[in-house]
Amino acid sequence: MDLSNLLQGVIGQQLISGLASKLGIENNKTAAVLTMAVPLILSALNKNSNTPEGAAGIENALNKHNGDLLSNLSGFISGGDFSDGSKMLGHILGGNQGGIIDSISKSTGVDSNGIGSILSAAAPILMNSLGQQKQQQGLDASGISDLLTNVVGGMSQKAGASEMGMFEKMLDQNGDGNTSDELLNIGGKLLGGLFK
Repeated sequence: MDLSNLLQGVIGQQLISGLASKLGIENNKTAAVLTMAVPLILSALNKNSNTPEGAAGIENALNKHNGDLLSNLSGFISGGDFSDGSKMLGHILGGNQGGIIDSISKSTGVDSNGIGSILSAAAPILMNSLGQQKQQQGLDASGISDLLTNVVGGMSQKAGASEMGMFEKMLDQNGDGNTSDELLNIGGKLLGGLFK
């Protein structure tokens, strides 16, 4: 499964234009935030799935997010209730969430509230994409872990292992928000022509 291809199509464009309009953030800045956020969320999910407990937790979450949201994306975005996504981010990113938001803010110039809203909208969309794959392929917790490992492995091939390591460091950081602007460039490499 290549989530970057999913986002390169209609869903990606709907997500960018819908969120930009809803939140009053320029399209290119919304795209820049997503370019950094999507690999981070996927890397964090993959890391969480590496323990049996983490994989089981993700499997349970995906049972509730089976892809239905993708068929009414514009309604989800215009409704503007991203509280479910905010809770997901707390589980996925844990204590690193504040530092990650600060880092993305420094790189993109979008304030932390805007980034929080964009990430809270993106998380359920990614979870629904994964949930759809889980349902279509009949995956259990172990299968979901393998799927995420393959997705992140594919990103590593696109960007290079050392560059993916920067995302890993960001997920392990102590919240000081001290990261490089290179993250935006790496995100662009990982997701190819996602937001051109």
